[in-house]
Amino acid sequence: MFLIGKFIIILGNRKEKKYFKSCSSKLLIMKNIALVLVLMLLVLTAYSRSAYEVVGNNIVINLDAYGIKSNFLKVELWSEHSVRIVSTMGDEFEEYSGIMANRSNEEVKFKVAYAQSDIEITTSHIFISISEKGLVRLFSRDGRKLMVESDRSFEPVNGNKEFYQVSQRFFMNRNEHIYGLGQKNNERLYNLRDQSFDIVQSESSVAMPVFYSEKGYAFIWDNYSKTHFTDEPSGLTLSSEYEKEISYFFINGPDWNTLFSEIQRISGYSKLLPYTAYNLPLKSSINTVKTLENSNITFNHDVFNNTLRQKEKEYYQSATDNKQFENIAALLEMKNDYRLAKSEADGQRPAIITHINTPGIQQYSTVTTAGELPGSWDALKSQVIAGITSSFSGQLHWSTNIGGTSAPGNNDDANDLLTRWYQFAAFTPVMQVVPVSQNGYNIQAGSDNFAAIENALELRNMLLPYTYSTAAIAVRDKHAIMRSLLYDFREQEEVLELSTQYMFGPSMMVCPVTKRDNNLDITLPKGVNWYNFYTGEKSDGGKKVKVETTIENIPVFIKEGSVIPLMATDTVNVYEVRVYPGADGEFMFYYDDKTSMNYENDLYTQIELEYNDRRNQLIINSAEGDYSEFPETVTFRVVLVKDGKGIGNTLCDDYETVVYDGSKTKVKF
Repeated sequence: MFLIGKFIIILGNRKEKKYFKSCSSKLLIMKNIALVLVLMLLVLTAYSRSAYEVVGNNIVINLDAYGIKSNFLKVELWSEHSVRIVSTMGDEFEEYSGIMANRSNEEVKFKVAYAQSDIEITTSHIFISISEKGLVRLFSRDGRKLMVESDRSFEPVNGNKEFYQVSQRFFMNRNEHIYGLGQKNNERLYNLRDQSFDIVQSESSVAMPVFYSEKGYAFIWDNYSKTHFTDEPSGLTLSSEYEKEISYFFINGPDWNTLFSEIQRISGYSKLLPYTAYNLPLKSSINTVKTLENSNITFNHDVFNNTLRQKEKEYYQSATDNKQFENIAALLEMKNDYRLAKSEADGQRPAIITHINTPGIQQYSTVTTAGELPGSWDALKSQVIAGITSSFSGQLHWSTNIGGTSAPGNNDDANDLLTRWYQFAAFTPVMQVVPVSQNGYNIQAGSDNFAAIENALELRNMLLPYTYSTAAIAVRDKHAIMRSLLYDFREQEEVLELSTQYMFGPSMMVCPVTKRDNNLDITLPKGVNWYNFYTGEKSDGGKKVKVETTIENIPVFIKEGSVIPLMATDTVNVYEVRVYPGADGEFMFYYDDKTSMNYENDLYTQIELEYNDRRNQLIINSAEGDYSEFPETVTFRVVLVKDGKGIGNTLCDDYETVVYDGSKTKVKF
């Protein structure tokens, strides 16, 4: 372009008449003209090859003859937060089949333009820059660098140019933490940096192709054959064995709640399970639970559909005919089964057990659960991490196999292990007690372990109003139930490596015991103060506390300003409402028929419980909603928590009674 400009200047300089006075000068000019025309042709050809075409919400870029090994690149704008990047060696792109995600036809507002030799695409939340080599750089809208492609490759499989072994590499900040990518053979991986492993679906692994970054973005690897993840100083690489294209999603929040809701928006929304699914279904042969069943604990036997789980196992145990879909073979084959299960429920809510956690599975009323697990402390810790990261796929409902599926053997602390597993499971979205071997577990009635497990199950029952309301609001507002502390405290460096602390609902921070140790160091996130659930003692946030644990329970802390409803008695519609002073707060108490799909038509009632700390007052707002069978009166026993009052799973006998008839009511402490 510089030479073209120079020649134009020469032609425009009329004062230089000596260029036209001789034939040799004319010949020189003609040669210069020819040279310039060739240069212009080369420049125009280069720009035509990098030219983009806008088709709806897609930008298609021709990369032919550039250094990067792909012919075309496509940027699909799925929303102002979400983009799908696809590259191919073919002459055209594969038609997207919606295996994992479903694209809406809504128009996305964006701008696209050249910036020197780059192509730049902007939405309200993402800035995308594509170099002349076809490499993609992803930024936040304010220009913060998030992910930068450094290479991609397509290697034909056995010389077949229809399928390739594909690889995509990224430059990332070396200090950045990322989390997710599923359950990996019971390995205890939380922060994935400097790790290397296969992402495969099997009875002991869950291939969840999603990771979240502390920077506030999510990445979904949209390729379904066996995949390998490697992170090293030279870059983060994902490679899949048998693909036609390279495809991935990038979603910028920047808050993690937005990431979760965006993944649900593009892959499918979770359904509310029947009320009993959040209770205590019994599918166990161990003496502990058989004995507990004869106590005052209520179990529900038949709430879950386990039939499809058995069918799912068959797909893992037999080789898939199409390696391209190896990690989602069961999902592809069983989509119609999931849909049929819902239709056969005849208007009632199904609850289907699955071992799949690919985005999209949540729309089929599923509960993702662990597969084969050893009975060990390492497996328990791996399950805590799996539970914390399970929601990254958009899945609300997760459950652990209590005690593992194989026995711990002659382990002196096996009974303690089983007890800690029950205590952890009591604070998960779905507590499913599944068959385990009796070898190595021998919990006797009257023992400390038996009493501790019974306490955990009683607490699970008491928490039902909190758990069910949390689940209903999470379904409606697209929030996670069980979630990493980074959902709420992403900017705090202290929480980046906390792999065994998590939030259960909006108020409860749970700290499972994952080793035989009587002392735990707990980090209390700053910006809020915390109550010990079992003592009522209040501690300042932003510090570490050492908690001495006994076999009776695991540490649980409640955010100040929280309002938590509990089952007060066996009598229906009587609730203990605990208020944790120190900050304003609220909780949405939810009520419906507990079994039907009518909630999707807004046939429910909700009551906002609102605490004003300055006035030391709880406001029970007017009931809202269209559930016609909401009871005429509900009794709330309101407790202001303090040291020694309103603690654990012991109901308080010092409370303010409110007989609530649906009208706004105020309780002054």
